Amino acid sequence: MRKLCLLTLWLVASFSGIILIVFAPHSWQCATESVDYIDWNQTTGKMLLEVESNARLYADLWDSQGEHPAQRYQLADLTSVSVAVSLAYSPDGKTLLSGYEDGTAILRDLQSGAILHTLQGNSASLTTVAYAPNSKTVLTGDRNGVAILWDAENGETLHTLQGNPVALTTVAYAPSSKTVLTGDRIGTVNLWEVESGMLLHTMQGQPSWVQSLAYSPDGKTVLTGSAGGSSILWDVKTGVLLHLLQAHTGTVESVTFSPDGKTALTGSEDGTAVLWDVESGALLHKLQGHTDSVLSVAFAPDGKTVLTGSYDKTAILWDVQTGWLLHKLEGHTYVVRNAIYAPDGKSVLTGSWDGTARLWDVDSGTLLRPLCPLAISSRWSWAGFGLCLIPVAAPLVVYRRRGEV
Repeated sequence: MRKLCLLTLWLVASFSGIILIVFAPHSWQCATESVDYIDWNQTTGKMLLEVESNARLYADLWDSQGEHPAQRYQLADLTSVSVAVSLAYSPDGKTLLSGYEDGTAILRDLQSGAILHTLQGNSASLTTVAYAPNSKTVLTGDRNGVAILWDAENGETLHTLQGNPVALTTVAYAPSSKTVLTGDRIGTVNLWEVESGMLLHTMQGQPSWVQSLAYSPDGKTVLTGSAGGSSILWDVKTGVLLHLLQAHTGTVESVTFSPDGKTALTGSEDGTAVLWDVESGALLHKLQGHTDSVLSVAFAPDGKTVLTGSYDKTAILWDVQTGWLLHKLEGHTYVVRNAIYAPDGKSVLTGSWDGTARLWDVDSGTLLRPLCPLAISSRWSWAGFGLCLIPVAAPLVVYRRRGEV
């Protein structure tokens, strides 16, 4: 049975908190965000990487049973380094793409730690980056609404995508890597062909800020969520609006599809999550159990349960077929910004602005282990940006609050 370790990235400015957690094989390599490289090979335990964006870079090594890191290492001083605002891993886990406030992006080899390419083309601070599922291209997006497609092999510019009039908030590659989506602050959703850089469709109908978007597993349908509370299912081939999903009264913070693509899930700041039938657009279940904004949603690998994380400091496991609340996961002392299932679906991780991550058993809803960091300094409060939890094999991007970095 493959063992897993835990990689956590911490971004600290005037506050701190988890921005990224990744389930990883127990032998794991990771590039730091600026000038150093670390390579842990632990048959048991977890690794935690911290980025104090205005001062220092830390790594914490966790033993297999500890609730606090066993050891802390200071790796680098980052005072003069441009702050990384978005990250993406190649699907094979060999390359890291990082986007920075100065408009540059860096591709770094994780085996050697060497910088492969510095991507300079965006004239404004980057807000989002993405790695193609086929690993051949990468995408950077900035505050001016400009996205650039790059050749991941040689670092050359392929196409400049200029169709969004204001800052980009989110981007996504199709599973086939043949198209990309760009969403911005005024509701513009553009579909682009990767090979030619051609604008295929401007999807009309999103009434406000595009807060979240996702492709279906087969790449034929797209789901977008807006600040106005509505979500839309789109046909990728035609750009036609298939279904307008209206059940929320607040910003749709997070959207996703079930593994088979037949069901969609939306989570909103109105405190609810909704399961939708993709084919008909019908509301299947409204999941009511949180007392504040639902900030993250996730499907189990088998599609039978879903997980929601909330501003009310809790996460909830739900039954997809019935919509029933199975377990409320309580223990965090501040916002649960994001949560995800382990690759085997038997456990889930929650990450909070209280500065901790917690590992839970899916079947019983019991806490398996809290992961509590050592405070860097008494002057820091563990509030932070939030947490994004994903399987290590998949591309990842760090959380951006309301599209800002």
